Amino acid sequence: MISISKAKIKDCPKIVQLEKKVRNDEFVANVYENSTFIEYGFVFIAKDSEKIVWAIVSFIGKNNVVFVSDFVVDPKYRNHGIWHKLYNKLIKEAQRPIHALIWPEYKQSIHLHESLGFNLIKKVDKPYGSKKNIMYLYELKK
Repeated sequence: MISISKAKIKDCPKIVQLEKKVRNDEFVANVYENSTFIEYGFVFIAKDSEKIVWAIVSFIGKNNVVFVSDFVVDPKYRNHGIWHKLYNKLIKEAQRPIHALIWPEYKQSIHLHESLGFNLIKKVDKPYGSKKNIMYLYELKK
């Protein structure tokens, strides 16, 4: 059975391990970054027994907006409705606007964000100093 909870500092290594399993690229956070997000932001995890299978990592940014910096899932656990449960937990806890940057090719992520009421507010050129050209910035107003 899948359980959803707020992440604790001790969960950081397992979150990083999940990120590396799913995508080992330049944007994988380290244990210290994730612990800061847990301490000062909103990080929620979904566990199957003791195994972390989903994580949503966010922090409070400029103008009191929650910024989703990462959303990661073990591929075996996709399409089980966990995405909505995690995001709804974030929305309920945050009680403020939420921003998410999404690569244009991630059509399913765009669709899921829009299904929760997120709206495209702008295109961001070369986010994070990336070589990719554009990301979409979506917002959910509270």
